[in-house]
Amino acid sequence: MGIFDPLISVAQQAGIFAFYLPFLITFALLYGLLSRAQIFGPKERMTNALNAIIAFSVALFVIGFTPAGVSVSQFFGTFFTQTTIVLVTFVVGIIVLVLLGETLGPPIYAYDKQGNKAPSGQRGFDIGKYGAIILGLVVLGVFINSGGLQALGLGGSATVIPGLSMQDIAILLFIGITVFLIYWVSK
Repeated sequence: MGIFDPLISVAQQAGIFAFYLPFLITFALLYGLLSRAQIFGPKERMTNALNAIIAFSVALFVIGFTPAGVSVSQFFGTFFTQTTIVLVTFVVGIIVLVLLGETLGPPIYAYDKQGNKAPSGQRGFDIGKYGAIILGLVVLGVFINSGGLQALGLGGSATVIPGLSMQDIAILLFIGITVFLIYWVSK
């Protein structure tokens, strides 16, 4: 038994993960947005106090009322855990692409001042074109998988699209990615 096990157990029993941390995240995000947007005027003492009161009240409402049956702490815990896994996977993927791109990737071309294309002597992959699409799909997948649709009242616990299980959706997603990669490589 590690040194942190009793500490985490006491924190769970005290409701820190279920109430305090989701409250703190909601309060900080809302206060930051209200301060940045300056809805109530430029930053002054009264404006900051008003932003804090509104953020505090809304954060209490969010923690105290979950209409879809999904606890906020469960959603945040799943969402941040899966986001961390995706980020680690993304960083490892970039490392692999850089290592493979320098040896196996297509040549990278440079353009001179007249606009003439010439090989630069370097090799690599150009993922900038599809990076936003891939990032958007990853974010959407993490949101759906962590219970985001259920929190919005759009999905049940077993299916996201009526008649399709999560396994069916995963298979269709992999088929779509495979078709896209075949198209991208063969063009």
